[in-house]
Amino acid sequence: MAFDWRFYLASPLRAARRALPPLGLFAIAIYFALNGIYGERGYLSTDKKQAALQDAEVELALLQEERMALELRVDLLNGRAIGRDLLEEEARRVLSVAHEDEVIVQMPRVVKP
Repeated sequence: MAFDWRFYLASPLRAARRALPPLGLFAIAIYFALNGIYGERGYLSTDKKQAALQDAEVELALLQEERMALELRVDLLNGRAIGRDLLEEEARRVLSVAHEDEVIVQMPRVVKP
């Protein structure tokens, strides 16, 4: 019986061919697992999303308060009955008039981006 050297040379190639599909599936599973943990929508990104949600809720509450204050001011400026305090405040602001015992402090306007 002759020594068949082609069988021994081909056996590592056969083993590699047999191992490719399970290794490929394993690599795909690892990819999805890592993406599920560290990805943009993964498990670890939920903390960042929760922090962003809390910041947005705080900003929403501030904007709602500001809107309510503006709506109240608009209601007071209604043509039928303007509030006395608001009328006096607007007249003093427009005419730059103050009482003798009042102190006027000029504040620079803050522009929100």
